[in-house]
Amino acid sequence: MRILHAIPGLAKAAGTSVYCAELAGHLACAGVETVIALPDVPGDDRCPTPAAVAVGRFDPTSPPPDLVHVHGLWHPFLHRVAAWAAAGGVPVLVSPQGMLTPWSLAQKRLKKRLALAAYQHHDLATAAAIHATAQSEVDDVRRLGLRQPIVVAPFGIAIPDAASAPPRWSAAAGGRRVALFVSRIHPKKGLVNLLEAWARLRAEHVAGAECGTSRPPWCLVIAGPDEAGHKAELLALAAARGLAVEERPPATMGPLATDADIVFTGPVFDAQKTALYQRSDLFVLPTHSENFGVVVLEALACGLPVLTTKGAPWGTLEDVGRPGPATGREPRAGWWIDVGVEPLVATLRGVMHAADESLRDVGDNARWFAAERYSWPAAARTMCEAYEWLVHGGPGGTLPSCIHLDRTDEP
Repeated sequence: MRILHAIPGLAKAAGTSVYCAELAGHLACAGVETVIALPDVPGDDRCPTPAAVAVGRFDPTSPPPDLVHVHGLWHPFLHRVAAWAAAGGVPVLVSPQGMLTPWSLAQKRLKKRLALAAYQHHDLATAAAIHATAQSEVDDVRRLGLRQPIVVAPFGIAIPDAASAPPRWSAAAGGRRVALFVSRIHPKKGLVNLLEAWARLRAEHVAGAECGTSRPPWCLVIAGPDEAGHKAELLALAAARGLAVEERPPATMGPLATDADIVFTGPVFDAQKTALYQRSDLFVLPTHSENFGVVVLEALACGLPVLTTKGAPWGTLEDVGRPGPATGREPRAGWWIDVGVEPLVATLRGVMHAADESLRDVGDNARWFAAERYSWPAAARTMCEAYEWLVHGGPGGTLPSCIHLDRTDEP
């Protein structure tokens, strides 16, 4: 098979780009001819891909592939590729990448309504199938009246070597424990709620209320690119709440020698990002809406307990089903809470007062969960099954377990 992946860009900081690049690489390793088509010539800062994956500007005169896999929505380039595929009778699989959640649809509502009317609803309705990473995204698709098959396939992850991990900052004598946020600095990610909660907890520590420990207060590290000027809003909020902020590039993130309440590092990639996960004590994603949340999986793979909201489909964090002798401890890899300041305050307070051993147990569960349930080779195999069915199988072929058909019209 020859699969063409269409995506607006391959920037390292975007989860959609990371997914497309990783999937393409593992498909190529599995013997699938794989091409990534972009609206422009890729820049030097793109996600790396193996030499077997052709990456370049979309060429409508090239021979048609067996299937086109579109990554994302709302971009004229993606519509152009989908229309080109339809004209040539090539099936299209669309990965909305969380862009059909109610929260996402409510942002820039008028612009999206116009796009839906002009082309986006047609592209979705005429696609051979739609890709979802979790049941919540299946529900989002069906809520829009889209009835074609849905490919349910989660993201994958490479599990870092725990033996070579750097020591956590908190392991040093008197070391501060660190809560880490890694993602785009965007209103969707819920950072306003996190800073409000952080200010409340910092005030409790200063006043000695419900503290019960002589350890230094936690530090919040925020890593990621600024979008839509949201960082300036957060800096103003931190100043208004009396939070001390430091900005340092990720290259200087050696020993955490800072008295700041919050550290902004800017974007982090590759080994630098992995080291941040491994040196922290908790990962926090207070998001309003995610279709999957690949950063959650990255944190789990590094053995980092995760706190995220019900805006992300990670209810399994609270019982990962890890086998072994009963210990009396909860089999959780993290916490899955309601969106808002109060749930963050209550949960963070409990985590901050937890013993190091308790957090290590949760981190061990996290790493086991990521290794047991997710891997890139498995994700690529699932997608290959879907491609084969869409190209060669069809309604009369054997239905792979990853294909979910709409059953609403059945008696």
